[in-house]
Amino acid sequence: MKTQLTIVVVILVSIAIMGFKYNFSPQDNEFKIEATYFGVTIDDQFEFLNDDDEYIYFDNVKDNIKIDLNDEKYIDSRFMINWIESESEIKNESGEPTGEMQIHKTITKLKIM
Repeated sequence: MKTQLTIVVVILVSIAIMGFKYNFSPQDNEFKIEATYFGVTIDDQFEFLNDDDEYIYFDNVKDNIKIDLNDEKYIDSRFMINWIESESEIKNESGEPTGEMQIHKTITKLKIM
């Protein structure tokens, strides 16, 4: 019984250490997909279409990205896209928080395929 308890404690401590080392926080997850670029929407979002015919919209691009998605020459190009998601509170016309949350997608890496 004491051996089993020791094993359980060692496993739990190992998992806790891995969690700190690799930072398993859900907001730090980076996603990756290959998709075709369709341009900028009227809401100033970058529109892509993946292989499952699903549209994906991105709000921001990190400053270190050298590809300017506002340039129309990239429309219909295939990209490998890495992105992160962040959450912010929606505000009303007066600038006051509504209590509703909104997810923003930010491109962190972009490579032409």
